[in-house]
Amino acid sequence: MLKFNLSIPHCLDSAKAKSVLQSNLEPVLQKKLGRDFTLIDESWLGLTAELSFLIKGHSLNVFLQVTPKEILLNGKIPLAALPFKKQLTRDLMEIGRTVLAADASA
Repeated sequence: MLKFNLSIPHCLDSAKAKSVLQSNLEPVLQKKLGRDFTLIDESWLGLTAELSFLIKGHSLNVFLQVTPKEILLNGKIPLAALPFKKQLTRDLMEIGRTVLAADASA
């Protein structure tokens, strides 16, 4: 397994950022990735979440933490997905920004 760490800045209150992520993350992932995405599990404890999903047939486990200024993502990608790691992390960054920006304009 390959580890990755991402940080997505935001300007929302931590509770609001969590609410926005809970409401919009799956629909935005589905819209961006279409049939290449399947959410397996999403569990929240406070401002921390554990997400398990399939992207392009590869299983990803992501730990997400909402802080006052950023969303921290830590995850593991299977070795078989090494050719897709750069694209997957780029997609996750773009999706995170999209989800958070959706509420900033409201």
